Amino acid sequence: MDAGVVRSASGNRGDRRHGDAAWPEMRVRIFEADPRLLATVPTEAQRRLRGVTVPVRVLKPGPWVPRMRAGEPALGFLVLEGVISLQTDLFGRTAVEIMGPGDPMLPGEESDPGILSFESRWRVVTKSRLAVLDPSFKAKLRVMPDVTEALMRRTRESARALRRQHAIVGIPDVAQRLLAMLWHLGDRWGRPEKGTVVLEVRLTHDLLAELVHCARETVTRRLKLLREKRLVTSRNDGFLVLHGLPPIQQKELAAFVASTGRFEPGQSDVTEVTSTLDST
Repeated sequence: MDAGVVRSASGNRGDRRHGDAAWPEMRVRIFEADPRLLATVPTEAQRRLRGVTVPVRVLKPGPWVPRMRAGEPALGFLVLEGVISLQTDLFGRTAVEIMGPGDPMLPGEESDPGILSFESRWRVVTKSRLAVLDPSFKAKLRVMPDVTEALMRRTRESARALRRQHAIVGIPDVAQRLLAMLWHLGDRWGRPEKGTVVLEVRLTHDLLAELVHCARETVTRRLKLLREKRLVTSRNDGFLVLHGLPPIQQKELAAFVASTGRFEPGQSDVTEVTSTLDST
């Protein structure tokens, strides 16, 4: 059983219709599952909080329509494991935001009405676990201001990451764009290891294609190029590994992926990028 998980006696077996795995209902010791939430909490208080539990959802890969159960969620979800994407469509263009371990989520906000007619879709990319920040947890936050600030800080970090992702999409060279995106994701979910950075989220070629706005086949070819140049390798567990140092300027990025396989503007396998997100 995963660390911090406590089985409930209720035996609720989830909801197959909306991606919830048919597991018995469980709860998770949230501060064991995500100890960074207590980073600024005094040690004595940390000991008192270790036993705090919240409901946990297990989601299978595929389309996901969030369904709120009675009394949840008050503050949304916190991703404990896996990758979930939110696709927003407008006039035939798609923007993708991804959530991974440590990211807060509040499904429902994406459907707020606006002048333009946007369409949004959630998708579970890899098997995921979500902590449900239910009303009981919200009530406990009244005496946990440091945890409240940690969640707010993560929300701000997610917004900043989305702006940076949006800037990367404007790089015209696909290989450069892909490498920059991988380093950006490494900044969010990477772990340093012996001079490399291990991306501890599983990224499908389909998801990478959505993130860098090109065809899946193009991502596969460019990823092969980056592997040939030993800029990226794959581990047996499916995680990607980034080698060397992250590029600081675009000329460094270009130097990393120059020569063989270089993209030239106008190639048919690259889609034109048009912004649909607020860049502020």
